[in-house]
Amino acid sequence: MRIAIILLGLILMIALNAQSQIKKYNSFYLVYVENTKLPGKEALTLAQKAKISQCVKSIKNMKDVKFLLYMANGEKPEIVDDVNKSDETIENLYSRQYKASQFNDDKKTIRKLLEDKPFGVKDTISINYIVSENYMNDFVLGKESGDLLNLFPRELAYLLSVSSNEVMVNIFYSNSNKLVDEKSIRKAIEFYNKDDFKLLNYKTIKL
Repeated sequence: MRIAIILLGLILMIALNAQSQIKKYNSFYLVYVENTKLPGKEALTLAQKAKISQCVKSIKNMKDVKFLLYMANGEKPEIVDDVNKSDETIENLYSRQYKASQFNDDKKTIRKLLEDKPFGVKDTISINYIVSENYMNDFVLGKESGDLLNLFPRELAYLLSVSSNEVMVNIFYSNSNKLVDEKSIRKAIEFYNKDDFKLLNYKTIKL
């Protein structure tokens, strides 16, 4: 019995020591880009592509920020975790054709990245979605489940032990083809963003 207690104590000490060695950042800044071009319909606008660069530049001089740029591309997403090495990936948006996003796979990939290289967050999570009008139209019409915009931010909050009111979700969308509008987007978001689901801070920005 005494040996079992000693072993349990050692296990707890090791676990606490490992946890204390995990680096804690002030915030986690995720930029998720969905650039699927459908027949006859453009994907991201020039303004949206420029916004990606602006998002990255805005945190280059910040300290203790964990950064992740996730460029969805079917089964082969482009992922950058160094803010100073993101320029080439962003430039690819102007010349490369991207495959349809696999949102469930994208979520699994991001979760695995967090689990393989664990870190902590002291304050906020900032999730910046730059998504095509095609995707937003499917989201509003219910063709997309909303896992990406509504449920995934809550998963990140749980994984990083950040309270829901410290999760900022910015959705940069386009309405160049008049497929969606602010009111319909907010209605689709607010269906999930209720007290039962823990409230998040959403901003919808038309570009």
